[in-house]
Amino acid sequence: MAVKLGVMDDGTVSLPGIINRVNINYTAYPLNGIDYDASSGNIYIAAASADAFTSTDTGDYSPANYTGSNRVLRFDTRNHKLDTDVVLEHLQSEFEQKTGGLTSGFQDMAEDTHGNSYAIGTFGNSIAKISAKTGRTSLCYYPKECNKTYGFGGIFAYGDKIIVSDLLYKGLVVFDTTAESPQPKYVKPEGMPANYPLFADGLVAPSKYGGKIALWSDDFNGTSVYGSSDKWESAKYLGLVLNDDPAASGSFATDTFPIGASLFMVVEFFQFELPVKKRTSFPFFDITNKVDEVIGKSGFRVYSQLRHV
Repeated sequence: MAVKLGVMDDGTVSLPGIINRVNINYTAYPLNGIDYDASSGNIYIAAASADAFTSTDTGDYSPANYTGSNRVLRFDTRNHKLDTDVVLEHLQSEFEQKTGGLTSGFQDMAEDTHGNSYAIGTFGNSIAKISAKTGRTSLCYYPKECNKTYGFGGIFAYGDKIIVSDLLYKGLVVFDTTAESPQPKYVKPEGMPANYPLFADGLVAPSKYGGKIALWSDDFNGTSVYGSSDKWESAKYLGLVLNDDPAASGSFATDTFPIGASLFMVVEFFQFELPVKKRTSFPFFDITNKVDEVIGKSGFRVYSQLRHV
C-alpha cells in the first residue's frame, strides 16, 4: 500500500485531509519520528521538545532541559484524517512522581499485534503506550532508577515483543507487551568489537529477513547489523555498513527504511544553532547489497522462506 505522508513547509505539517490543523515550530518542536502500522493503516508521528536534544548535544548533561512537552499524532490513512493528537505532559508528570526524574525526547514508535503503539522516551528511558481502541496513553514502563543521559534510541516489534536499543546498557532491551506490567530483559549482543563507539538511533527489523535481522543506526558510524535466531532472547553483532558516501559528508546515520526488497540509509545534517540554514539536498542511500554482504560474511543463517511472527 502506498501512502503519501505529507509535506513540511515553514512549520506547517500538511497531510491528506488536513489543512493547517497542526502548526508546530519546527526548530523548537521538531517532528523526529514516524511509523506506519500496516495492520491498522495508522501513521504515528512523534514531536518532541527540541530543548531535550539541544541542551545536551555537547555530551554535557548538566544543563539538560527536559521540561518541554512531547506529543504523538496518529493519522488515519484510510479515512485521511488526524485521528488522535496525544499530548504527553500528564505521562511526563507521572514519570516524575514515580521516579523523581524527568523524561523527554520521545522519538520512535512500534506496534504490537493488537495495534497498540509504544513510543520511547530517549531521556529517562520511558515507554508510553497508546491504545489502538481509545487513543489513550499510559506509562507502560519506567525504570526504578532514572538516568538523565541519552538512553533508548530505536524500537521495533517482533510479534508482541518490542525490542529497544539502549545506549545506557549498550545493547538491546526486550519487553513482552502481553504482560500486565512489561519488564525489561537485557540482551547484550555477542561479538561486539572492542572499544566500539556505539550510539543509538533508529532500530529496524526488515520483514525480508523474517524478523531475524535488526539494523541499528548508530549516528557516527553508519548502520550496524545484528542477528537473532531465538526471537531476540539473544543477539549477535554481524558487522557494520559505513556511512561513508561523499554526498553524506558531515551527516549522521539516523534510520533505515525498506522499500520492497531494498534497504535505504537515512542521514541527517543536524543544525543546533539558529537561524537554521535551509537545505535543498536530502540524500539517502541504497545499502541493500552491503547489508546482505555483512550477513553473508558473518555466516549467520537467514531462512529464505519468511515466517510470520
